[in-house]
Amino acid sequence: METVNWTDALLTGVDEIDAEHRYYFEILHRFNKARADGFDPRRLRTLLNDLLAYIEMHFRNEETIMREAGYPAFERHIAGHARAAKAIQDTFAADPSDAQVHEFLNSFLSRWLINHIQSEDRAFGEWMERSGKTL
Repeated sequence: METVNWTDALLTGVDEIDAEHRYYFEILHRFNKARADGFDPRRLRTLLNDLLAYIEMHFRNEETIMREAGYPAFERHIAGHARAAKAIQDTFAADPSDAQVHEFLNSFLSRWLINHIQSEDRAFGEWMERSGKTL
């Protein structure tokens, strides 16, 4: 899995969301370290369970923030989360091999996460700033 690092280019301007996004990258780094150390299948499942629980919690938190702020693109945003959640559920329902998990994390989560943050989440942060909204 390619190393994906957090940079300030991924900041949305919403501190709570940015903190949660940083944690995604910490989880992805744990996968890289575990792979470099020689994956133990039990360790992989533990990391996956942590990641899946974190994704669910983050989507819920982000959607709550957006709903409470009155974000006009809220429905479109949660539809993107729903599509991502379905892709994740479909992938892991098929009991993927270690190689498939790495490919998924690399191709979907890393790239989807970066694209989503840089477009959808940043748009929310910009809207918050333009609207003068605060959390």
